[in-house]
Amino acid sequence: MSIPESDWKKFKPLRDKALARLCDRILAEVESTTADDALSSHEKYVKIYSLIRDRNKELGRIFDGYSRSRMLSQLSMMQSYQLLEPEELTCFSESTQEFLAGCTR
Repeated sequence: MSIPESDWKKFKPLRDKALARLCDRILAEVESTTADDALSSHEKYVKIYSLIRDRNKELGRIFDGYSRSRMLSQLSMMQSYQLLEPEELTCFSESTQEFLAGCTR
């Protein structure tokens, strides 16, 4: 599928928002672990280490390889991780919106 130039230009700021949302989500998980008094310091460290390692893989899958050819797959992954608000997708062309609607079925 061909990506319209207008969609490509709108993708970057939306991608940045989604990346910030995922980072905020990850940091909230780290905060929650840090505040868990039922865990020892070492258990917190191990849990946070595992969390960061796992979330870094997710972050890479979604956001690495910023290119026009990956835009639709990245938008689809952002959507599946609930990093986008439905109204944010309305700025894209009808063809892009139809593609994304097909990904959620």
